[in-house]
Amino acid sequence: MRRTFSLGALSLFALVQFALSQAPESGVPSAVELRDRGPDLRDYVSPALDPAERGFMLAYINLLPRELKERINGQPVDAISVVVVDGATDTIHYNRPEDAGSFEVKATDPLPGRDRPYIQHADEPNDALPGPYGGSGPYRRTFTVPLPAATIPKANEIYEVGYQQSATVTTACQSGNFAPGDTGYEYMGGWSGKWDSLTGNNAIGSAIDAGLQYNYELSSESADDYSMFLKISGLPKDKTIITTSNWIDPFTGKPGIPNITHIVCGRFLDNDKTELTFSVLPAEKTPDQMPTCWQAIGTEDATFIGNPNSACQTYMLVLTANSAMFRGFTDGQPHTEVIEYISPSLSQGGWATLQSWKGTWSNKPATLYAANTTCQDCIFKWMTSIAQSKEDLTDGSWFGAKWIEREISGYAQKLKWPEARTLIGLSGDITDCTEYPIWHAWNPNKADTDCTTTPAGLKGVAQSVKVQTYSPEAEWDTIDLRY
Repeated sequence: MRRTFSLGALSLFALVQFALSQAPESGVPSAVELRDRGPDLRDYVSPALDPAERGFMLAYINLLPRELKERINGQPVDAISVVVVDGATDTIHYNRPEDAGSFEVKATDPLPGRDRPYIQHADEPNDALPGPYGGSGPYRRTFTVPLPAATIPKANEIYEVGYQQSATVTTACQSGNFAPGDTGYEYMGGWSGKWDSLTGNNAIGSAIDAGLQYNYELSSESADDYSMFLKISGLPKDKTIITTSNWIDPFTGKPGIPNITHIVCGRFLDNDKTELTFSVLPAEKTPDQMPTCWQAIGTEDATFIGNPNSACQTYMLVLTANSAMFRGFTDGQPHTEVIEYISPSLSQGGWATLQSWKGTWSNKPATLYAANTTCQDCIFKWMTSIAQSKEDLTDGSWFGAKWIEREISGYAQKLKWPEARTLIGLSGDITDCTEYPIWHAWNPNKADTDCTTTPAGLKGVAQSVKVQTYSPEAEWDTIDLRY
Protein backbone atom coordinates (compact mmCIF):
# COMPACT_ATOMS: atom_id res chain seq x y z
CA MET A 1 0.00 0.00 0.00
CA ARG A 2 1.13 3.54 -0.70
CA ARG A 3 -0.60 6.61 0.60
CA THR A 4 0.28 10.27 1.00
CA PHE A 5 -0.56 12.38 4.02
CA SER A 6 -2.55 15.54 3.75
CA LEU A 7 -0.43 17.91 5.82
CA GLY A 8 1.96 18.55 2.99
CA ALA A 9 5.61 17.75 2.40
CA LEU A 10 8.38 18.36 4.89
CA SER A 11 10.80 21.06 3.80
CA LEU A 12 14.17 20.11 5.29
CA PHE A 13 15.21 23.76 5.27
CA ALA A 14 12.05 24.70 7.16
CA LEU A 15 12.60 21.86 9.61
CA VAL A 16 16.18 22.85 10.38
CA GLN A 17 15.29 26.53 10.68
CA PHE A 18 12.44 25.66 13.02
CA ALA A 19 14.75 23.40 15.05
CA LEU A 20 17.32 26.16 15.43
CA SER A 21 14.65 28.52 16.63
CA GLN A 22 13.80 26.05 19.41
CA ALA A 23 17.34 25.73 20.79
CA PRO A 24 17.39 26.14 24.58
CA GLU A 25 18.72 29.45 25.86
CA SER A 26 21.76 27.65 27.28
CA GLY A 27 22.96 27.05 23.72
CA VAL A 28 22.37 23.28 23.91
CA PRO A 29 20.81 22.14 20.59
CA SER A 30 17.17 21.12 20.63
CA ALA A 31 16.05 17.51 20.28
CA VAL A 32 14.84 18.13 16.75
CA GLU A 33 18.19 19.54 15.71
CA LEU A 34 20.02 16.66 17.39
CA ARG A 35 17.92 14.22 15.44
CA ASP A 36 19.07 15.82 12.20
CA ARG A 37 22.79 15.69 12.96
CA GLY A 38 24.85 13.67 10.52
CA PRO A 39 24.50 13.71 6.75
CA ASP A 40 21.30 14.91 5.13
CA LEU A 41 19.87 12.04 3.06
CA ARG A 42 17.49 14.15 0.98
CA ASP A 43 19.17 12.96 -2.26
CA TYR A 44 18.01 9.42 -1.46
CA VAL A 45 14.33 10.42 -1.57
CA SER A 46 13.25 10.47 -5.20
CA PRO A 47 12.04 13.82 -6.63
CA ALA A 48 9.62 11.73 -8.71
CA LEU A 49 7.50 11.03 -5.62
CA ASP A 50 4.34 12.96 -4.99
CA PRO A 51 5.44 16.10 -3.05
CA ALA A 52 3.58 15.11 0.09
CA GLU A 53 4.98 11.58 -0.05
CA ARG A 54 8.48 12.93 -0.58
CA GLY A 55 8.09 15.15 2.45
CA PHE A 56 7.01 12.20 4.57
CA MET A 57 10.06 10.16 3.52
CA LEU A 58 12.43 13.10 4.07
CA ALA A 59 11.24 13.27 7.67
CA TYR A 60 11.70 9.59 8.44
CA ILE A 61 14.84 8.79 6.45
CA ASN A 62 16.63 11.36 8.59
CA LEU A 63 15.55 9.51 11.76
CA LEU A 64 17.87 6.62 10.84
CA PRO A 65 20.84 5.93 13.13
CA ARG A 66 23.72 8.29 12.60
CA GLU A 67 26.10 5.44 11.71
CA LEU A 68 23.70 4.12 9.07
CA LYS A 69 23.21 7.60 7.61
CA GLU A 70 26.96 7.95 7.32
CA ARG A 71 27.24 4.58 5.53
CA ILE A 72 24.45 5.50 3.12
CA ASN A 73 25.82 8.95 2.36
CA GLY A 74 27.94 8.88 -0.78
CA GLN A 75 26.46 5.63 -2.11
CA PRO A 76 24.76 5.70 -5.53
CA VAL A 77 21.19 6.96 -5.20
CA ASP A 78 19.73 3.80 -6.74
CA ALA A 79 21.68 1.61 -4.29
CA ILE A 80 19.49 2.62 -1.34
CA SER A 81 15.85 1.54 -0.85
CA VAL A 82 13.94 2.58 2.27
CA VAL A 83 10.42 1.68 3.32
CA VAL A 84 8.58 3.26 6.25
CA VAL A 85 5.69 1.25 7.68
CA ASP A 86 3.10 3.17 9.68
CA GLY A 87 2.28 0.71 12.47
CA ALA A 88 -1.14 2.27 13.04
CA THR A 89 -2.40 1.69 9.49
CA ASP A 90 0.12 -0.75 7.95
CA THR A 91 0.58 1.77 5.15
CA ILE A 92 3.94 1.32 3.40
CA HIS A 93 5.83 4.36 2.10
CA TYR A 94 8.77 4.08 -0.34
CA ASN A 95 11.69 6.41 -1.04
CA ARG A 96 11.58 5.47 -4.76
CA PRO A 97 8.37 5.13 -6.79
CA GLU A 98 9.79 2.15 -8.70
CA ASP A 99 9.96 0.16 -5.44
CA ALA A 100 6.24 0.51 -4.70
CA GLY A 101 4.68 -2.87 -4.04
CA SER A 102 7.92 -4.62 -3.17
CA PHE A 103 6.88 -5.13 0.47
CA GLU A 104 3.66 -6.23 2.12
CA VAL A 105 2.30 -6.46 5.68
CA LYS A 106 0.51 -9.68 6.55
CA ALA A 107 -0.54 -11.75 9.55
CA THR A 108 1.70 -14.78 10.13
CA ASP A 109 2.40 -17.47 12.71
CA PRO A 110 5.26 -17.06 15.21
CA LEU A 111 8.70 -18.41 14.33
CA PRO A 112 10.49 -21.05 16.41
CA GLY A 113 12.10 -19.71 19.57
CA ARG A 114 9.96 -16.57 19.58
CA ASP A 115 8.37 -17.56 22.92
CA ARG A 116 8.98 -15.10 25.65
CA PRO A 117 11.92 -15.56 28.03
CA TYR A 118 11.70 -18.10 30.80
CA ILE A 119 12.68 -17.64 34.45
CA GLN A 120 15.39 -20.15 35.30
CA HIS A 121 15.28 -22.86 37.90
CA ALA A 122 14.85 -21.97 41.56
CA ASP A 123 18.58 -22.24 42.20
CA GLU A 124 19.23 -19.54 39.61
CA PRO A 125 16.37 -17.11 40.32
CA ASN A 126 17.89 -13.86 39.16
CA ASP A 127 18.20 -14.46 35.42
CA ALA A 128 15.41 -14.14 32.89
CA LEU A 129 16.60 -16.01 29.82
CA PRO A 130 14.95 -17.60 26.78
CA GLY A 131 13.64 -21.10 27.39
CA PRO A 132 13.53 -24.23 25.19
CA TYR A 133 10.05 -23.94 23.79
CA GLY A 134 8.95 -26.06 20.85
CA GLY A 135 5.76 -26.56 18.89
CA SER A 136 6.74 -24.62 15.75
CA GLY A 137 10.02 -26.21 14.70
CA PRO A 138 13.66 -26.78 15.68
CA TYR A 139 16.16 -23.98 16.19
CA ARG A 140 19.60 -22.91 17.38
CA ARG A 141 19.78 -19.62 19.28
CA THR A 142 22.66 -17.54 20.62
CA PHE A 143 21.50 -14.64 22.79
CA THR A 144 22.66 -11.99 25.20
CA VAL A 145 21.88 -11.89 28.88
CA PRO A 146 19.61 -8.98 29.92
CA LEU A 147 21.69 -5.94 29.06
CA PRO A 148 22.40 -2.71 30.96
CA ALA A 149 20.60 0.40 29.84
CA ALA A 150 22.16 2.55 27.17
CA THR A 151 23.50 5.70 28.79
CA ILE A 152 22.33 9.18 27.87
CA PRO A 153 25.01 11.87 28.41
CA LYS A 154 22.38 14.62 28.48
CA ALA A 155 18.62 14.27 28.55
CA ASN A 156 18.09 16.21 25.34
CA GLU A 157 20.58 14.03 23.43
CA ILE A 158 18.17 11.14 23.63
CA TYR A 159 17.72 11.03 19.84
CA GLU A 160 21.25 9.65 19.51
CA VAL A 161 20.75 6.76 21.95
CA GLY A 162 19.53 3.24 21.16
CA TYR A 163 20.77 -0.34 21.00
CA GLN A 164 21.86 -1.93 17.74
CA GLN A 165 22.91 -5.47 16.88
CA SER A 166 24.43 -6.77 13.66
CA ALA A 167 25.85 -9.82 11.90
CA THR A 168 26.80 -11.16 8.51
CA VAL A 169 24.94 -14.32 7.48
CA THR A 170 25.37 -16.65 4.52
CA THR A 171 22.91 -16.58 1.64
CA ALA A 172 24.31 -19.59 -0.19
CA CYS A 173 22.52 -21.71 -2.79
CA GLN A 174 21.05 -25.06 -1.79
CA SER A 175 21.41 -24.30 1.90
CA GLY A 176 18.52 -26.59 2.71
CA ASN A 177 15.84 -28.99 1.57
CA PHE A 178 12.34 -28.86 2.96
CA ALA A 179 9.24 -30.96 3.44
CA PRO A 180 5.91 -29.26 2.62
CA GLY A 181 5.06 -26.72 5.30
CA ASP A 182 8.69 -26.16 6.37
CA THR A 183 10.75 -22.97 5.82
CA GLY A 184 14.31 -22.02 6.72
CA TYR A 185 15.07 -18.76 8.57
CA GLU A 186 18.11 -16.74 9.66
CA TYR A 187 17.16 -13.90 11.98
CA MET A 188 18.06 -11.56 14.80
CA GLY A 189 15.86 -9.49 17.13
CA GLY A 190 15.00 -10.26 20.73
CA TRP A 191 12.82 -9.26 23.67
CA SER A 192 12.22 -5.90 25.30
CA GLY A 193 13.20 -5.44 28.93
CA LYS A 194 9.50 -5.24 29.86
CA TRP A 195 8.41 -8.61 28.41
CA ASP A 196 7.47 -10.00 31.84
CA SER A 197 5.26 -7.10 32.92
CA LEU A 198 3.16 -6.42 29.82
CA THR A 199 -0.34 -7.72 29.20
CA GLY A 200 -2.95 -7.37 26.48
CA ASN A 201 -2.32 -4.90 23.69
CA ASN A 202 0.79 -3.49 25.40
CA ALA A 203 2.48 -6.90 25.10
CA ILE A 204 2.24 -6.76 21.30
CA GLY A 205 5.70 -6.25 19.86
CA SER A 206 7.61 -7.30 22.97
CA ALA A 207 9.28 -10.02 20.86
CA ILE A 208 10.85 -9.20 17.49
CA ASP A 209 12.28 -11.36 14.69
CA ALA A 210 14.29 -9.59 11.98
CA GLY A 211 16.26 -11.19 9.17
CA LEU A 212 15.94 -13.46 6.14
CA GLN A 213 13.47 -16.10 5.01
CA TYR A 214 14.91 -18.81 2.76
CA ASN A 215 12.50 -19.30 -0.14
CA TYR A 216 13.84 -22.58 -1.54
CA GLU A 217 10.97 -25.07 -2.04
CA LEU A 218 8.62 -22.72 -0.21
CA SER A 219 6.08 -23.15 -3.00
CA SER A 220 5.91 -24.48 -6.54
CA GLU A 221 6.92 -21.02 -7.81
CA SER A 222 9.66 -20.31 -5.28
CA ALA A 223 13.29 -19.83 -6.16
CA ASP A 224 16.60 -20.42 -4.41
CA ASP A 225 16.65 -16.93 -2.92
CA TYR A 226 16.00 -15.03 0.30
CA SER A 227 13.37 -12.53 1.48
CA MET A 228 14.00 -9.78 4.00
CA PHE A 229 11.43 -9.60 6.83
CA LEU A 230 10.61 -7.87 10.12
CA LYS A 231 8.14 -9.67 12.38
CA ILE A 232 6.36 -7.99 15.31
CA SER A 233 4.76 -10.26 17.90
CA GLY A 234 1.01 -10.00 18.28
CA LEU A 235 -2.21 -11.70 19.27
CA PRO A 236 -3.47 -13.98 17.83
CA LYS A 237 -1.10 -13.54 14.84
CA ASP A 238 2.21 -11.81 14.36
CA LYS A 239 2.49 -8.85 11.97
CA THR A 240 5.17 -9.47 9.34
CA ILE A 241 6.67 -6.92 6.95
CA ILE A 242 8.23 -8.96 4.15
CA THR A 243 9.37 -8.63 0.55
CA THR A 244 6.53 -9.80 -1.66
CA SER A 245 6.33 -13.24 -3.21
CA ASN A 246 7.62 -14.14 -6.65
CA TRP A 247 6.33 -11.92 -9.43
CA ILE A 248 3.55 -13.20 -11.70
CA ASP A 249 3.69 -11.99 -15.30
CA PRO A 250 0.36 -10.13 -15.83
CA PHE A 251 0.26 -11.21 -19.50
CA THR A 252 0.88 -14.93 -19.04
CA GLY A 253 -0.32 -15.43 -15.47
CA LYS A 254 2.83 -17.49 -14.87
CA PRO A 255 5.74 -16.89 -12.50
CA GLY A 256 8.38 -14.59 -13.88
CA ILE A 257 11.47 -13.02 -12.32
CA PRO A 258 11.24 -13.13 -8.52
CA ASN A 259 10.73 -9.82 -6.78
CA ILE A 260 13.62 -7.39 -7.13
CA THR A 261 14.00 -7.16 -3.36
CA HIS A 262 14.80 -10.87 -3.06
CA ILE A 263 18.45 -11.77 -2.44
CA VAL A 264 19.85 -14.15 -5.04
CA CYS A 265 21.77 -17.09 -3.60
CA GLY A 266 25.53 -17.42 -4.10
CA ARG A 267 27.76 -20.46 -4.41
CA PHE A 268 30.18 -19.99 -1.52
CA LEU A 269 31.80 -16.95 -3.08
CA ASP A 270 32.65 -13.69 -1.42
CA ASN A 271 29.22 -12.31 -2.26
CA ASP A 272 27.05 -15.12 -0.84
CA LYS A 273 26.44 -13.20 2.38
CA THR A 274 24.23 -10.44 3.71
CA GLU A 275 24.99 -7.90 6.42
CA LEU A 276 22.06 -7.43 8.80
CA THR A 277 21.56 -4.68 11.39
CA PHE A 278 18.63 -4.30 13.79
CA SER A 279 18.04 -1.11 15.80
CA VAL A 280 15.58 0.27 18.35
CA LEU A 281 15.42 4.08 18.28
CA PRO A 282 13.27 7.07 19.29
CA ALA A 283 10.79 8.29 16.68
CA GLU A 284 7.89 10.64 16.17
CA LYS A 285 4.36 9.50 15.46
CA THR A 286 3.32 9.77 11.85
CA PRO A 287 0.79 12.34 10.66
CA ASP A 288 -1.71 9.48 10.27
CA GLN A 289 -1.14 8.41 13.87
CA MET A 290 -1.18 11.90 15.41
CA PRO A 291 -1.95 14.75 12.98
CA THR A 292 -1.86 17.38 15.74
CA CYS A 293 1.88 16.75 16.10
CA TRP A 294 2.52 18.28 12.68
CA GLN A 295 1.96 21.81 11.45
CA ALA A 296 1.49 22.86 7.83
CA ILE A 297 3.45 25.82 6.52
CA GLY A 298 1.98 27.20 3.30
CA THR A 299 0.90 24.49 0.88
CA GLU A 300 3.97 22.26 0.70
CA ASP A 301 5.83 22.33 4.00
CA ALA A 302 5.11 20.56 7.28
CA THR A 303 7.06 20.78 10.52
CA PHE A 304 7.00 18.43 13.50
CA ILE A 305 5.78 20.42 16.51
CA GLY A 306 5.30 17.63 19.02
CA ASN A 307 8.21 17.98 21.44
CA PRO A 308 6.12 19.78 24.11
CA ASN A 309 3.42 17.11 23.65
CA SER A 310 4.17 13.73 25.23
CA ALA A 311 1.48 12.06 23.08
CA CYS A 312 3.55 12.72 19.93
CA GLN A 313 6.42 10.42 20.91
CA THR A 314 6.97 6.80 19.92
CA TYR A 315 9.79 4.49 18.83
CA MET A 316 10.81 2.69 15.68
CA LEU A 317 12.31 -0.70 14.83
CA VAL A 318 14.83 -0.63 11.98
CA LEU A 319 16.11 -3.60 9.96
CA THR A 320 18.85 -3.07 7.39
CA ALA A 321 20.10 -5.63 4.88
CA ASN A 322 23.17 -4.95 2.75
CA SER A 323 24.12 -7.37 -0.04
CA ALA A 324 25.71 -7.43 -3.48
CA MET A 325 23.13 -10.05 -4.49
CA PHE A 326 19.81 -8.20 -4.40
CA ARG A 327 18.03 -9.21 -7.60
CA GLY A 328 18.46 -6.45 -10.15
CA PHE A 329 21.60 -5.20 -8.40
CA THR A 330 23.93 -8.18 -8.91
CA ASP A 331 26.68 -6.09 -10.52
CA GLY A 332 29.08 -6.66 -7.66
CA GLN A 333 28.09 -3.42 -5.94
CA PRO A 334 26.21 -3.57 -2.62
CA HIS A 335 22.57 -2.59 -2.37
CA THR A 336 20.95 -1.60 0.92
CA GLU A 337 17.31 -2.24 1.90
CA VAL A 338 15.96 -0.53 5.03
CA ILE A 339 12.69 -1.19 6.88
CA GLU A 340 11.52 1.41 9.41
CA TYR A 341 8.52 0.34 11.49
CA ILE A 342 6.93 3.26 13.38
CA SER A 343 5.12 1.90 16.43
CA PRO A 344 1.58 3.23 16.90
CA SER A 345 2.16 3.55 20.63
CA LEU A 346 5.03 4.42 22.93
CA SER A 347 3.82 1.83 25.44
CA GLN A 348 3.45 -1.11 23.05
CA GLY A 349 6.13 -3.76 23.30
CA GLY A 350 8.05 -2.28 26.21
CA TRP A 351 10.94 -1.04 24.05
CA ALA A 352 10.55 2.62 25.05
CA THR A 353 9.58 4.93 27.88
CA LEU A 354 8.95 8.67 27.96
CA GLN A 355 11.81 11.08 28.67
CA SER A 356 11.35 14.74 29.57
CA TRP A 357 13.68 17.68 30.16
CA LYS A 358 13.49 21.44 30.60
CA GLY A 359 14.18 23.59 27.55
CA THR A 360 12.54 26.30 25.51
CA TRP A 361 9.85 26.16 22.84
CA SER A 362 8.75 29.20 20.83
CA ASN A 363 11.20 31.21 22.93
CA LYS A 364 9.42 30.24 26.16
CA PRO A 365 10.45 27.83 28.95
CA ALA A 366 8.85 24.43 28.33
CA THR A 367 8.99 20.77 29.22
CA LEU A 368 10.08 18.79 26.15
CA TYR A 369 9.55 15.09 25.51
CA ALA A 370 11.03 12.23 23.49
CA ALA A 371 11.02 8.44 23.53
CA ASN A 372 13.67 6.78 25.68
CA THR A 373 14.97 3.58 24.04
CA THR A 374 17.82 2.84 26.43
CA CYS A 375 16.52 -0.76 26.58
CA GLN A 376 17.24 -1.73 30.18
CA ASP A 377 17.26 -5.58 30.45
CA CYS A 378 16.61 -6.14 26.73
CA ILE A 379 17.77 -9.49 25.30
CA PHE A 380 19.08 -9.75 21.71
CA LYS A 381 19.38 -12.97 19.72
CA TRP A 382 20.85 -14.57 16.58
CA MET A 383 18.92 -17.61 15.33
CA THR A 384 18.83 -20.39 12.72
CA SER A 385 15.57 -22.33 12.48
CA ILE A 386 13.18 -24.42 10.44
CA ALA A 387 9.65 -23.12 10.94
CA GLN A 388 6.98 -25.81 10.59
CA SER A 389 3.26 -25.44 10.05
CA LYS A 390 2.92 -28.62 12.13
CA GLU A 391 5.92 -29.72 14.15
CA ASP A 392 7.51 -32.93 12.91
CA LEU A 393 11.13 -33.39 13.93
CA THR A 394 11.65 -36.36 11.56
CA ASP A 395 10.12 -35.03 8.32
CA GLY A 396 13.45 -35.03 6.42
CA SER A 397 14.01 -31.26 6.17
CA TRP A 398 17.47 -29.77 6.69
CA PHE A 399 18.91 -26.27 6.72
CA GLY A 400 22.29 -24.69 7.47
CA ALA A 401 23.56 -21.16 8.07
CA LYS A 402 26.82 -19.47 9.00
CA TRP A 403 26.92 -16.38 11.19
CA ILE A 404 30.01 -14.17 11.30
CA GLU A 405 30.92 -10.74 12.68
CA ARG A 406 28.18 -10.71 15.31
CA GLU A 407 28.17 -7.39 17.13
CA ILE A 408 26.21 -5.43 19.74
CA SER A 409 26.30 -1.80 20.88
CA GLY A 410 29.09 -0.94 23.29
CA TYR A 411 26.47 -0.16 25.96
CA ALA A 412 26.37 -3.95 26.49
CA GLN A 413 29.89 -3.76 27.93
CA LYS A 414 29.21 -0.49 29.76
CA LEU A 415 31.50 1.52 27.53
CA LYS A 416 31.42 5.28 27.99
CA TRP A 417 29.85 7.77 25.59
CA PRO A 418 30.40 8.22 22.68
CA GLU A 419 32.21 4.88 22.13
CA ALA A 420 29.25 3.10 23.71
CA ARG A 421 27.06 3.68 20.67
CA THR A 422 29.49 1.92 18.30
CA LEU A 423 29.16 -1.79 17.52
CA ILE A 424 31.63 -4.16 19.18
CA GLY A 425 32.17 -7.90 18.83
CA LEU A 426 29.86 -10.19 20.78
CA SER A 427 31.69 -11.70 23.76
CA GLY A 428 31.20 -14.85 25.79
CA ASP A 429 30.62 -13.08 29.10
CA ILE A 430 27.29 -11.66 27.91
CA THR A 431 26.06 -14.54 25.72
CA ASP A 432 24.47 -17.94 26.15
CA CYS A 433 22.67 -20.40 23.87
CA THR A 434 19.67 -22.69 23.64
CA GLU A 435 18.57 -25.30 21.14
CA TYR A 436 15.34 -27.06 20.49
CA PRO A 437 14.80 -29.99 20.87
CA ILE A 438 17.99 -30.01 23.00
CA TRP A 439 18.26 -27.16 25.46
CA HIS A 440 21.96 -26.76 26.25
CA ALA A 441 22.09 -24.44 29.18
CA TRP A 442 19.89 -26.37 31.64
CA ASN A 443 19.46 -29.81 30.13
CA PRO A 444 17.71 -31.94 32.80
CA ASN A 445 20.01 -34.80 31.83
CA LYS A 446 23.01 -32.59 32.58
CA ALA A 447 24.64 -33.27 29.21
CA ASP A 448 28.34 -32.44 29.30
CA THR A 449 28.24 -29.56 26.86
CA ASP A 450 28.34 -25.83 26.35
CA CYS A 451 27.62 -23.41 23.50
CA THR A 452 30.67 -24.49 21.52
CA THR A 453 29.53 -27.96 20.52
CA THR A 454 26.74 -30.53 20.30
CA PRO A 455 26.43 -33.12 23.10
CA ALA A 456 28.03 -36.47 22.27
CA GLY A 457 26.08 -39.70 22.10
CA LEU A 458 22.69 -38.22 21.17
CA LYS A 459 20.35 -40.19 18.93
CA GLY A 460 17.22 -39.51 16.88
CA VAL A 461 15.56 -36.12 17.16
CA ALA A 462 17.90 -35.24 20.03
CA GLN A 463 20.74 -34.71 17.55
CA SER A 464 18.74 -32.76 14.97
CA VAL A 465 20.55 -29.49 15.75
CA LYS A 466 24.29 -29.60 15.13
CA VAL A 467 26.81 -26.89 16.01
CA GLN A 468 29.64 -27.29 13.53
CA THR A 469 31.77 -24.40 14.78
CA TYR A 470 31.17 -21.75 17.42
CA SER A 471 32.50 -18.57 18.93
CA PRO A 472 30.47 -15.64 20.31
CA GLU A 473 31.19 -13.71 17.10
CA ALA A 474 30.67 -16.57 14.62
CA GLU A 475 29.10 -20.00 14.28
CA TRP A 476 27.97 -22.58 11.73
CA ASP A 477 24.73 -24.41 12.51
CA THR A 478 22.97 -27.26 10.74
CA ILE A 479 19.44 -28.41 11.52
CA ASP A 480 18.91 -31.94 10.14
CA LEU A 481 15.60 -33.79 10.49
CA ARG A 482 16.55 -36.81 8.33
CA TYR A 483 16.02 -39.61 10.82
